[in-house]
Amino acid sequence: MIRLAGIALVAGAALSLTGCAGGVPPYESLAPAVPGAAIRLEKGYSGNSIFTGASQTYLFSGVDYCDSLRVAAVLGAITSDMRTLRVPAGEAVVVTASTTFTTGRGNLGTVTDVCQNVSRFTPELGRVYSVKQTSRYGGRRCSLAIVDTETGRPPADLERLNPAVVCPGDRGTGGL
Repeated sequence: MIRLAGIALVAGAALSLTGCAGGVPPYESLAPAVPGAAIRLEKGYSGNSIFTGASQTYLFSGVDYCDSLRVAAVLGAITSDMRTLRVPAGEAVVVTASTTFTTGRGNLGTVTDVCQNVSRFTPELGRVYSVKQTSRYGGRRCSLAIVDTETGRPPADLERLNPAVVCPGDRGTGGL
């Protein structure tokens, strides 16, 4: 059973490298002409080397978390360090961030550490938000920071959610 769970985690890590996060569809960014807000998803892990690897997956959803989960960005050793997406203003968005560390041959080795955070906030019209999950290999701790880039402060309605209870028994719990 433990071996099967390990294989599933490795498969999830490998899929995240390709952007195919377990069948979760991609998030479609608003067109530039449509009023909204921007969310800048940033890579925030350390610990990559020839024998260890990491990838971060950012997912967006609405308040109907289980039904609207979408892949917003997958950031790894072969991707850029940031992706900016436009979202509707005035509508709550749930951001799930997940960092997976592996050892062995790059990102296709054995999963050694997984860290996940979930937060909800309502983007304001015209604002730009920075979203960054910081995680360090072997640290077993991570945090998710969401801030308005103009003020440097978190959104007023920012709420941290427990990843284990957001959507029990579904892909919303991070079972990519």
